[in-house]
Amino acid sequence: MCLPTLNVTHFYSIWKPLLIFVNEQYEIAPDLLGARPDGQNIQFDTADAIELRNKLWEDETLLDKFIVQNPANLRDTDLEMAKTWKHRRLGDFIIYKCLKNHAIFLNWDNSTEVFYVKGLASSFDEIFPYFP
Repeated sequence: MCLPTLNVTHFYSIWKPLLIFVNEQYEIAPDLLGARPDGQNIQFDTADAIELRNKLWEDETLLDKFIVQNPANLRDTDLEMAKTWKHRRLGDFIIYKCLKNHAIFLNWDNSTEVFYVKGLASSFDEIFPYFP
């Protein structure tokens, strides 16, 4: 199961400007330089998006700078949501089981740590055509 379309759209309305901000700092994706700060009408190349995401999590100050500068003029509630991303879970995970409403992820390093994960716009059955 995926999140409702409205939630997915809301997530990307914050995430895209954040990735554009990261790109403005590090110039990783030349095609995105000078893009509108709000990320409207931007299609990210998957490889660029991954590299920008990795840089974001590598440099812990970027999220704080984005929130303080607010280059996309996001609402306070959106900035509060972005702040929660500091509590993300990084690591290697195993998809233990794919259920109707979510997948069960296990932390590779700590198998007692279990997460229920929903896809944003695609279900895990769509992303992974089969599970062993």
